[in-house]
Amino acid sequence: MRTILHVDVFTDRVLLGNPSCVVLDADDLSDEALFAVTRELGAETVFLTKPTRAGATRRARFFTRGGEVSVSGHGAIAAAFVLHSRGEAGPVVLEARAADLKVVVAPRAVAPAAGGASASASAPPCRFGVTLGKGAFGDLPLRGVVSQAVTLPPDVVAPRPSPGLVSVGEWVVILPVTGPDVLAHAVPLAAKIAALGAPRQPRGLYAVALDSESGPVTKAAARFFGATSFGAPEDAGSGVAAGALAVWLGKNGRLQPGRELLVTQGEGMQRRSQLVARLEEDGRAWIGGDAVLAFESTGYF
Repeated sequence: MRTILHVDVFTDRVLLGNPSCVVLDADDLSDEALFAVTRELGAETVFLTKPTRAGATRRARFFTRGGEVSVSGHGAIAAAFVLHSRGEAGPVVLEARAADLKVVVAPRAVAPAAGGASASASAPPCRFGVTLGKGAFGDLPLRGVVSQAVTLPPDVVAPRPSPGLVSVGEWVVILPVTGPDVLAHAVPLAAKIAALGAPRQPRGLYAVALDSESGPVTKAAARFFGATSFGAPEDAGSGVAAGALAVWLGKNGRLQPGRELLVTQGEGMQRRSQLVARLEEDGRAWIGGDAVLAFESTGYF
């Protein structure tokens, strides 16, 4: 028997945000078992084991229903939330396949409003923050080809910046559109999304509506659509994609290092998520948000 914690990330209210399962003491499970458990749970799952590198709190392996991934922003926050709630003090360092992930845990700046909602809808308390990798950039086809991967016409693609292929640990296609209403009409074609980054293999496509056409960006509405290997058509709150968005905006002069970007995602899935992202001075991406325990269960595996 082992404990499974079901955590909702990028929210402070249960049954919203992006769910992630955390399995403790998974050292004795085979790769096949890790994948099978993830498929059974039906959500991205983090398996925690003893670390193999000095300085790490735990080793973390991240699985989606499509297989193992190098890094997961919301999975890292879910794991840190669980460890913190069980007595881990100070920052949590997760040994991930891509790199060690340092998750800083901070007390709430404000108390939640009645009913569990954040006291400020525009600036939710950011209890957990994780630093991802430095931005790397690749080439994409013409913007019309990119928009076709989510069945949108080329004329709803924002004129600038141009769509980008960005990695902060996993490759993501960034598609800026002309407004939030456009997002509702996107229908993903997973195989076409997967083909956009060839020979690289993008994890998915992040369609984003920015709050400024040409000036500095402070807010964005977004939807994340998975490529074939992701294992799900859409994600409610994508930390890696939000981090990629921050470095892409920085490259295009729309987000200065140290300035925070508030991203809202998951509205159409009835799982509203709020993510905070920024570009660090050293070119790395940082993402943050809240987390709450939805329920705890026992696995007989």
